[in-house]
Amino acid sequence: MDLSFLTDSVLINTLLFLLIFIVVFQALRRVLFKDNKPISAIISLVVATLAVWYISQSQMDFLGKAYSTIGATILIALPAIIIFFFIYTAEIKSVGRRLVWIFYSIISIYIFSGYSPFIEETNVKIILGIIFVTIIVLFLDNTIKEYFIGKKINKQ
Repeated sequence: MDLSFLTDSVLINTLLFLLIFIVVFQALRRVLFKDNKPISAIISLVVATLAVWYISQSQMDFLGKAYSTIGATILIALPAIIIFFFIYTAEIKSVGRRLVWIFYSIISIYIFSGYSPFIEETNVKIILGIIFVTIIVLFLDNTIKEYFIGKKINKQ
């Protein structure tokens, strides 16, 4: 008997409950009940419980797909963001920065062309996105670096 669907459902319900609870709690605390935490907590608990209790399986499937897409997007973009801030805040010359971007793009395209769990159409879109962003960053390299240098000067 396969119970993996049950654990997935419980996990998604729990995370959805926490998300709804936190959002509603913060909204109530900032707008209606600024000084009354217990009232905000009780109302948030009721709203989150009702929202999770009456959600259908098809809605849960949709949310699972949507959140997995968000997670995959973050995992794809995170290394690029780390590299971006590293090479533009470090003392690396323009040629070095461009070589880093070209190397990163080649590695990313290689990974998505051969080892990606996504369907082929999604892989093509991701690869085209990587190529597009790389070309933009290569053309705007000096402008981006000047922006970061300006930020450093303004902080001092």
